[in-house]
Parts: sequence; structure tokens; C-alpha cells
Amino acid sequence: MDFSYFCNMTKNTFVLLLLFSFFSVYSQEVQEISFELKSGSFTVDTELDLTISKENSYRMIFFDELPTEKQKEEITNLGIQFLYYLPQNIFVVKIHNEIDVHDLRDYKIKSVNKLLSKYKIDPKLQDKKYPKWSVKNGLLYIKLLLHRDTDLQYALTQIQGLCEKVEEINQESFAITIAINDSNLESIARLSLVSYIEPIDPPPVMENMTGRTLHRTNVINVEYPNGRNYNGEGINIMMHDDGYVEPHIDRKGRVDEQFCFSCSSSSNDSHGDHVSGTIMGAGNLDPQGRGMADGAFLYVMGYSTNNYYQNISSLHTNYDVVITSASYGNGCNAGYTSLASDLDEQLNTYPSLIHVFSAGNDGSSNCGYGAGSGWGNITGGHKQAKNVIAVGNLD
Repeated sequence: MDFSYFCNMTKNTFVLLLLFSFFSVYSQEVQEISFELKSGSFTVDTELDLTISKENSYRMIFFDELPTEKQKEEITNLGIQFLYYLPQNIFVVKIHNEIDVHDLRDYKIKSVNKLLSKYKIDPKLQDKKYPKWSVKNGLLYIKLLLHRDTDLQYALTQIQGLCEKVEEINQESFAITIAINDSNLESIARLSLVSYIEPIDPPPVMENMTGRTLHRTNVINVEYPNGRNYNGEGINIMMHDDGYVEPHIDRKGRVDEQFCFSCSSSSNDSHGDHVSGTIMGAGNLDPQGRGMADGAFLYVMGYSTNNYYQNISSLHTNYDVVITSASYGNGCNAGYTSLASDLDEQLNTYPSLIHVFSAGNDGSSNCGYGAGSGWGNITGGHKQAKNVIAVGNLD
């Protein structure tokens, strides 16, 4: 046997294997991961950026498959704090100390990357196509959603030089509403403590639905003694509407308006009067005007209280309010907004609480969904929360 030939063949095979290994590693290094965010479609390289600084220690970790709770605990013990989840198999985290890449080899991590400013800007703010309701007197009004570990006072010092005024601070949802010159939008998005930026919600628009017989309430609350008598007695409801409701024989003794903050006593609006009648009117003046739950008790709150939901936890805990109702819209096809997220979190915290909203009166509208009229036209992001009830009319 010609051993020199064999050695040459072995050497050539070894070189080919070496080249194959090199190209495999190289192709793995340059491989890109595509992902979707609310702000758009993006790609990242399969790199592991674990080099942190005092100014920026937030990262996105891309997993091949979701880690188990045990694995998440092990990763947390390495100094990585899980903040929130993004589809698919992505977590936003904060890295608290230097981590050896080899310590992550058992967790099927594809990539670790910084949160770029372009990931954080809502599509309605991109390309300077600002919603008309978010621009007032030449200023752009936006809501900053901050990472949940952010110190709000520190955040204000970071934002102060980039905004014209601070409109509102929401300590529960770590959100700050500000007015800015739009030229500063990108600079604000580059702040590491900012998770997302969206325009302020549109102004509320009154909505309403047809009442009792369409919902078949008359079947569970009947007139005869031995039938079902579920009339809502003992149930406390909060209605969020246009202000004080007028004294009426159908609501007498079953209304509390002490939480109607900023409500005007001179208001001539009647939307809340009608909606409250739909909810709990007794039908004393006209039996055909009887409401859904004619024995329920109603707490009234005005829609001028923008973040009314911040008061719900107190109403639920101290006044046993278990249902809230709002028949207002805030922008057709607004998507899953920060308010929707807050409501979902609130309902997870208080399992016996239910938020009920009108779906809207835009059934024949397109609302930019892309599928024509009749689709994607729920009026308000809060109504698209996962755990709320949005009630619509099919006819």
C-alpha cells in the first residue's frame, strides 16, 4: 500500500474538515435573526453583547426555545434580571455585572443585543407622521414607557433637558407623559431607561349600545317569584363617563359621585345619564327603560380623569367595586397600547375585577387595518387588552 498517498489523502481530508468547520462557524457568526416588534420588522446578528456600561445595561436575549423557570432562576443568579417578554422567545433583561459567555452555553441563547432607539418608537410617530391629536401648539405630546426598575426621579433628570414640560407621571405603570420639540424624539429614544415611546391617547368620543332585550338580561331577571332574579343587587359598579348624572327616580339611592374628580356641576352632557340607565336603571319612570342590573349600585367617575384606572384598585379594595364600565372610544384600531397592558396587569392582580368597554360604533369603517370595512375597528387600545370584555353589536 502506498502510505504516502494515504497520508496525503488523510491530510487533504483533514484540511477539508477544517475548512468545513471554519465555514460552519463563520456562517453561524454572520447568521441574522429576524423579529417583529410593534415598531416594525428588524434583524440582528447572532452575537453575544454582554459588555455593559453604567449608562446602558439593558439587553434583548434571543432564545432558541423558552427557558424553563429553573433555567430563568439560574440565569438570574448569574446577574441577569428578566424584565419583560417579547414574541418570539425574546426577553428584555438588565445585566448587573460582567458575565462570562461560557456561563450561558447551556441555555440555548442565540443572541444578546442592545435595545436600539429604532425599536422604541411607535409607528404612529415614525417618519414624522404624527397623529393630529398628539400635536398641540407646535409641541409633540408623547408617553414614555420606562423599564420597571427605573427610578422615576432619576428618569425626570434625564428627560428634563429634552422636553418642554412634564404633563403626567404614572407611578403604577412607570410612564411619563411629556411635551417635546419633535427634533428631540430620537434623543429621548436613545435613553437606555426608555422602553417604548407612543403618542398620547386620542381624545375620548362618546359611544353607546342598544340595551336590555338584545342582551337577554330579561331571561335571568324575570318578573315572576320562582324565576331567576339576578338583578345585580349587592354588586358595585364604577361607570367612567362624561361627569355627574342628574337626579333620577330610576337611580335614586343607588349612586355615589364622590369620585367624580374634575366633574362640572354645570355640565349638560347626557351620555352618562343614558349609559348609567343602561347599566342599572330601575325602569320606574318607564319600564322599557329598565337597565341590565336594576339592583346594582353605581360609582360615577368623569372621563376628564384621564388615568381613572389608577383609582380602581382603591375602589375595588375599599368599596368592593367589581365591575367597571366605559362607553368611550380612543382612536379606531389603536392597537395594544400601554393602557391595555396596565389593565391586563390590574386584572391579573385583582382576579375578581372585570373591565367592560363598548367595542365602538365603527363597524363599517376600515380604520387602516388593511382588510376593508368590518375588520380591525375596535375603538381604543384599552379595549384590546387580553383580559377585558369589549361588547359590540353584530347588526
